Amino acid sequence: MPDVHPASLQSLCLELLAGEQVLHTATGFVVDAGSHPFLVTSWHVVAGRDPATARLVGPTPPDAVRIHHHAQGGTGTAPVTEPLLDTEGDPLWATHPTYGPRVDLVALPLTQLDGVALHSRRLLDLGAAEIEVPITADVSVVGFPFGPRRLGERPVWTRGTVATEHGVDYDGRPCFLVDARTGKGQSGAPVLLTGAQQSASNGSGPTVGTQLVGVYSGRVSDELDLGFVWRSSVVTEVLVNAQSQVILRRFSAS
Repeated sequence: MPDVHPASLQSLCLELLAGEQVLHTATGFVVDAGSHPFLVTSWHVVAGRDPATARLVGPTPPDAVRIHHHAQGGTGTAPVTEPLLDTEGDPLWATHPTYGPRVDLVALPLTQLDGVALHSRRLLDLGAAEIEVPITADVSVVGFPFGPRRLGERPVWTRGTVATEHGVDYDGRPCFLVDARTGKGQSGAPVLLTGAQQSASNGSGPTVGTQLVGVYSGRVSDELDLGFVWRSSVVTEVLVNAQSQVILRRFSAS
């Protein structure tokens, strides 16, 4: 059995559903927030809307997501379906507490985990070290450009280059751009900086390993290979907001 990089196990293929109809595919990953696991992906993926205009991009928005988890025992996948809306038709996912959908990220609480082997990231680790990502640094977008057609394969690691200053908000929002030849199915994919090129902001010098630096959410336009990446600190803020919403729902139901 060949070695598999842990990040290849963490990226998950998603199918967005309206009833039983598959509307589109995407990528996501799970974060263990301590009290609850959450799926992190792009807002436009679960809303079915253009992130710039909020207009529907298909005949109807999705009402559920089929997540192709790994099966317990290490054999194959365990597809499970999570609802995206509650009984009133309101979203179950959480967005950024300040920017809302202008930050193209959501966190969805997971409820269907029977037979699932979770390969999750920890919320505490997302903000454990602020990484200064140098301009032109190489990063990898780890996702599923082919959707579920090739689920026997692991996600694709698409190489990209940091194209704008990592620490400077692009277009007034907490994101930066990467230059990468990606597919639509990679929206929601983690963006990783690997190797000794990363440098900690405390001045301790380069660190070795794989660091999540953000979440990819699609290209600026179809004509360009430039795409948005939301910084990992913003992912943390979305998850904290999601935790508070889960607590509020539990309180309201009691």
